[in-house]
Parts: sequence; C-alpha cells; structure tokens
Amino acid sequence: MDLEKTARPSNQLDEETWGQSWLLEKIIPEFQTTVIFGDEDAYKTFVSISLAFQIQNGLKDLGETKKTGVLYLCLENHHSFLPRIEAINQLYENLEPIFVDKDKFNICHEEDVVHVAKYCKRNGFGFLVIDTLSQAIHDGDESSASVGRSIRNACTVFNQNQISVLLVHHTGKNGSAGARGSTIITYDAPSRLRIKRLKGDKGYLYQEKSKSDNRGNKIHFTMVPEGNSLNVVWNKDAETKLTREILNELEADIVSVPELYEILKNAYQDIKPESFRKKLDREIEKLVGQGILDVVRRNKVKYIKRTDSNDEEEDSV
Repeated sequence: MDLEKTARPSNQLDEETWGQSWLLEKIIPEFQTTVIFGDEDAYKTFVSISLAFQIQNGLKDLGETKKTGVLYLCLENHHSFLPRIEAINQLYENLEPIFVDKDKFNICHEEDVVHVAKYCKRNGFGFLVIDTLSQAIHDGDESSASVGRSIRNACTVFNQNQISVLLVHHTGKNGSAGARGSTIITYDAPSRLRIKRLKGDKGYLYQEKSKSDNRGNKIHFTMVPEGNSLNVVWNKDAETKLTREILNELEADIVSVPELYEILKNAYQDIKPESFRKKLDREIEKLVGQGILDVVRRNKVKYIKRTDSNDEEEDSV
C-alpha cells in the first residue's frame, strides 16, 4: 500500500473506478460476486444458464446487459447439461455459445484460482459461473469460517482481474434460514439472489441483497418444455411492443392463436415466419405466467383471452 500514490480527494473520484457498473442492469454487478441459491430442484442451474446466455449474447429479457464472454464451470450433473443447452438454442436464434468445463476445480486452492483467472483474462471471459459452490470446495467444510474466507479471497482475485462471478449455491436444511454454510460466503457478497420454486412450473428470483434500489424485487419466470428439457421464460416486463399488440386485439373478445398470428405477422416481416410464431408463443406464455391472459380451447384450437374477460362459456385449460 502506497497511500501517497493511491489516496484521492472525494471530489476527484472517477466513475469508471468508483462507480457501480452492471453486467445485467441492477441484477448482476460487474467485477463483483453474486451468490444465487435455492432449495433442491428450484431450477438453479436452468436460471444460471439463462443468465449466462443473456450476458454472453447481450439479450435484454431482464433489462440492459453488458455483453462479455462466459465461462461456465459445470461441476455436477454434467450429463444433463447438453439437453438444457439444446433447449435454450431453440428458444433464441443464432446464439453465441458460452464456454463450458466440467473438470475439477478447487476454489480454496490458490493455484486453481489463479489458473482460471488467467484463462478468463486470456480468452476474454468477463463472467464466470461456478455451479455448484459445494462441488468447488471439495473436502472443505463450507460452514467453516476459514473456508468462507478462502472463497471470499478467491472471488476477490477474480473480481480484481475484471471477472464477475456467479456462485450457484444451496439452502441449508432449514431453507428459511438462507444459504448453506458460513455467513462469510453470502454476507460478504455484494449481490444475493434467492430462487423460489412455485406450483405449476413457475418461480421467481428474489433480490435479497443488491447494490441498487431493486433490493426486495421478485423477478418471475415460467418453465416451458422444449425437447428433452425445459427453458426459463422471464416474465419481468409485460409492456413489450408485441405484448401491447396482443392485448389490443383482445380488448373485447377471445382470439385464436392462429388468427392472432395472421393479424400480427405483417408487422414482423423482418423475422422468418416460423421464428415469429415461436416469438408469439413465448410472449403468450409470458402473459399467461403473469396472470394477464387465460388459455382456452374449442374444437382443438387454442384461444387466448384477457383474465378480466366475462366470457364464461369456455373452460380454462
């Protein structure tokens, strides 16, 4: 430490060094560590993969993103990873791939941490996902304060090398008590996201801790089948252009999905017809997940209607 060289008056602090920047606006802070955690089968890996592809491709389903390369350390259940990647490639067109590795990694081992940091720097990976943290600890006791400090120090190494980190973690036996292990793991992280699974393949991401005014927000999602896996469809924002067009067509009546496609497709001629059909289906699924639309069927044809509709003759599906 050389304070003669590094200390600055408060009125001379620059935004780049001292300001808050984001990989995913008000959700994933840049050059810092985020802990994402939840109960078993709470869609932790599905959500983490979705966040990784949002950042790798600069997608805006959850807001503004700062695009950067992603390295995903899949340290458990890698045999189920490929169907999940295939599913997300069906959800979006022309995705840039993330990089994935399944080899052992010890976050408490300085040599492993330095090796990964150098690899990320060399290859332009500004976002590192460690899934799961418990598999990265190996024989260490995650409830130990010394292990907690080792994890914190490893994340500091990554952050100082301009690598943002997402640690995928579990809740303890008493899920209401929060993330498992030493409080150093979670309470020293500037960002903490908790995944809650709801009934009907729905859930939400709760911003338990944030360096923004989003603390306490719930970001809802719906799990949608795709091939041999599932996709996360984010329900954060209903007010897209396509949403407004759909709702305008449903002001007074129910409309069949094929009819709605024919009505709206001419405004989206820059998108291939099959791609627009998928885009329309995703938008409808999002609005159903938000409780804005209901789906009904008549003679094997799918119709949609506003949830405030007075049409009592149709049976909800």
